[in-house]
Amino acid sequence: MSMTLLLKTSKKTPDDEVYELRLEEGELEELWETAVDWIQENKSPKAPHLYATVELEAG
Repeated sequence: MSMTLLLKTSKKTPDDEVYELRLEEGELEELWETAVDWIQENKSPKAPHLYATVELEAG
């Protein structure tokens, strides 16, 4: 199983500017720190703080 998070700083952020976090089973711990850094640097001070699309793939 894999999962992809597509994080955007706003609803209008173009698709070519998303932060793509693709995770295979067991990879979450390895990539977590990088993802948290990106979120802290790019979140909006007002809610909603960011937008995300979650894609799940069975495998």
